[in-house]
Amino acid sequence: MAMASSANKKKPKNNQTPESQFSCNLNFYSKSKDLHSAISLYDTALSQSTRLNQHHFNTLLYLCSISLNDPSTKDLSLRYGFRVFDHMVSNGIKTQ
Repeated sequence: MAMASSANKKKPKNNQTPESQFSCNLNFYSKSKDLHSAISLYDTALSQSTRLNQHHFNTLLYLCSISLNDPSTKDLSLRYGFRVFDHMVSNGIKTQ
């Protein structure tokens, strides 16, 4: 009986879409407040034409905004904050 229940367990998906991989990694960087890694991830996503949604943009903007208080990341967060916002608007995503 134990063999039947273990055979019914779902295997984890190894073939995630680029968007879901991006989302998973971005959420991890957001939780750890890692602006540098999130920016690297964003640049990679752009180079691979990964489709970003409103949640992705909001998470990136959140990371940029919380990084403004750190003098070592202030310039980077301002630069990428405006870049991400402009990209969001150019993709037709409404701002609130």
